[in-house]
Amino acid sequence: MRFNSKMFVAVALGAIVLGAQAPAAYAAASGMASMNFMLGTWQCSSKALDGSTIHTTLVTRLSNDGTRMVTRDSQGDGTTTMWWDATKKQWMQTTATSKGSGVQTSPGWTGNSLVFVGTQEVNGVPVGFRNTTTKVSDTQIQAMDELSPPSTSQWVTIDTTVCAKAH
Repeated sequence: MRFNSKMFVAVALGAIVLGAQAPAAYAAASGMASMNFMLGTWQCSSKALDGSTIHTTLVTRLSNDGTRMVTRDSQGDGTTTMWWDATKKQWMQTTATSKGSGVQTSPGWTGNSLVFVGTQEVNGVPVGFRNTTTKVSDTQIQAMDELSPPSTSQWVTIDTTVCAKAH
């Protein structure tokens, strides 16, 4: 199975870009204020499983209705959309790239870490996917993406990422 690290960089950063200046009621109920720092443009460098380094720019914007965060990579290959599901009381995330799609959930921040867990399609095969993002500061984040191949419960780190806010 060949992994597309660029896709996972977009997913990794998309996983944490959930906050924005949404309408007051939605922001209060969802906790989006804790994620406002993620809006904008980020320059990222990822180290992939095969040792290669990938550089990408991610741009995160608020949806027109103020309830969803949309992150796109500069290559136009990936889009991540996140929102608060008030019924399930958790963050939802969908990812779509030319290589596949996925759905992950998160209960929210625990300290400086945000973890999304779910599935991601890799070369047509659904696999377990986990993204752990650490907020270093309002202008720097670190992320780690892991996969759990079919018929195993072990997690394999496929990339690590460091991003700095450009503006």
